[in-house]
Amino acid sequence: MRPSIFRRPLAAFATAFALSAYCLPFCALGASTGDAAPEEKKQEQQAEPPPLKLEKPAKDDGILARQRALDLAGAFSNDGYKLRDGFWFFPLSPNTAKLLSVHLFANNEYWFSGASAYPGTPLKIEIFDAAGEPVSQQIFAGDGVAAAGCVPKTSGTHFVSVSAEGEHPSPFCLVYSYK
Repeated sequence: MRPSIFRRPLAAFATAFALSAYCLPFCALGASTGDAAPEEKKQEQQAEPPPLKLEKPAKDDGILARQRALDLAGAFSNDGYKLRDGFWFFPLSPNTAKLLSVHLFANNEYWFSGASAYPGTPLKIEIFDAAGEPVSQQIFAGDGVAAAGCVPKTSGTHFVSVSAEGEHPSPFCLVYSYK
């Protein structure tokens, strides 16, 4: 049997725990504070809160541009193309081309799909080899979206040129697929 010194703290803890568990519901209802009668507190707690008015949040321009680019790239995934994990996002100034460096492998098929956050922005995507010569490619352009597909003859560094026409800068996202 344990000495009495060990029993007292345990007994005191058990008594304090039992009292706190017993008094806690009354304290929560305000019986010990004298604020209001417990019946009034129960009625206030049971009253339904007013319905929440949820407004649809505005999408960030970057998210919208990426969503539109992925929608376009999804059409190529139906043909067996695999979508790369990464993406490029940058503001695209009007009448100014941006160059991206990518490493492509010979005889693989690639589609570069891009989209502006704003529909109606005319876009153009072109692919060049390491020497700066255009690679034979298929081109698609739509309402604020564009795509370019190619099958490089040599492996190595290639450049993707992206440009927009218009009056205002536009957020732009580019993704690519391969097969």
